Amino acid sequence: MEYLLTFFYAFVFLIIILKSFFFKSEKIPSKYFGYVFMLKILAGILLGYLYRAYFNGGDTYVFFNDANKMFSLGKSHPVDFFKMLSGMGEQRALDVYYSQLSGWENYEYFYNDSKTIIRVNAVIRIFTFGYYNVHVVFFSFLSLIGLNGLFKIFTRAFPQKQKEIFISVFLVPSVLFWTSGILKEGILAFALGMFLYSFTKMITLERRMIHIFSFACSLLLLVFLKIYTLIMLLPGLFAFWWSVKTNYKNTFIKFSIVYLLYFIGLFNLKYINANYDFAEIIYWKQHNSIGYAQFMNSGSFVQPPLVNPGVHSIIKNSPQALLNAFILPNWNQIRNPFALIASLENLAIILIIIISVIYSAKLQDYQRPVFYLSLFFVVFLFALIGLTTPLIGSMVRYKVPALPFLLSMLVMILNKEKISARSGFPFRN
Repeated sequence: MEYLLTFFYAFVFLIIILKSFFFKSEKIPSKYFGYVFMLKILAGILLGYLYRAYFNGGDTYVFFNDANKMFSLGKSHPVDFFKMLSGMGEQRALDVYYSQLSGWENYEYFYNDSKTIIRVNAVIRIFTFGYYNVHVVFFSFLSLIGLNGLFKIFTRAFPQKQKEIFISVFLVPSVLFWTSGILKEGILAFALGMFLYSFTKMITLERRMIHIFSFACSLLLLVFLKIYTLIMLLPGLFAFWWSVKTNYKNTFIKFSIVYLLYFIGLFNLKYINANYDFAEIIYWKQHNSIGYAQFMNSGSFVQPPLVNPGVHSIIKNSPQALLNAFILPNWNQIRNPFALIASLENLAIILIIIISVIYSAKLQDYQRPVFYLSLFFVVFLFALIGLTTPLIGSMVRYKVPALPFLLSMLVMILNKEKISARSGFPFRN
């Protein structure tokens, strides 16, 4: 039955991909989006197998099993089930159900908990009859939608580089692998892509109800799934809007001003509400993460640059944290296939950075907002990850949302004509 349902939903989603206008591209045939979808399903199934082999199931099976428990508990109490899905029911009255879900509470302060991903799985469970690989098909499709939203944003400004951006968005190994399984990364890719795609549609006056609805829903997903991603992205959206509305003039200055004022405000929120001391939140996140990693005696532990609960300490240590996020894991930290793939990928990215800087192209004014949105988002998200994440495995996963931005950004500035002139290799658009 599982095989039959897996093939059935894969076929249905494949038909949608091939027929939908959303997956139409000038230079990328729809069938290539279908090929990526098939690859993602295989990657998601492989992820589940490796998690069983190396981590006794890990969080992917915790999310899946908890969703099955929630669904089973709700079958006899449908009203309570919908209360659990919406989060609108009284917590104490539903504790009898929540206590049976092993992944429901994680007591994190800065990074959000796992409740959203369990709820998403519980909704999908309505259609899947509780089969793991059928959930993989749904997650692969949802993440493909989000990644295609990013692809459309990037190629709108760089239509001549659709093939390169296609590879940068869809075929980066970490992105292909981690966004395809039953993990937060897949739903995060969906929410992030649709949030930005809807935003760009709305500021260009294409304010159809579908875009407004998509923007609102994806915003809620980001808030309740990975709010720190949204925190790093928000000033970029304002700067993007400002640049578009002022004919793309002085784009870098506008992004710099917005991010500077944003972080000044963020680090001074404590004077308005003491519960929002951003510097102290980062300090305690780092402190607690290190303590947990050492308690678990994790083999993938790496010492982040230690910070004090003050702005100066965070600014001082951010460059090293940023560097760590770019270069880790290195060859000395390979303990399993996950680390090996991530290490090879880091090496490839560093080489691409060097090539893109050497053979860089001048951007047109209308292309700058997309480029600087990607640049600022990657830099600040990587710095935050490097400060607060002492586990290599977690760092690899937390970087995934930024990788399509990073690789596409490098493609944006790459001058293929310069490479052709130097190497004699003829690039084709």
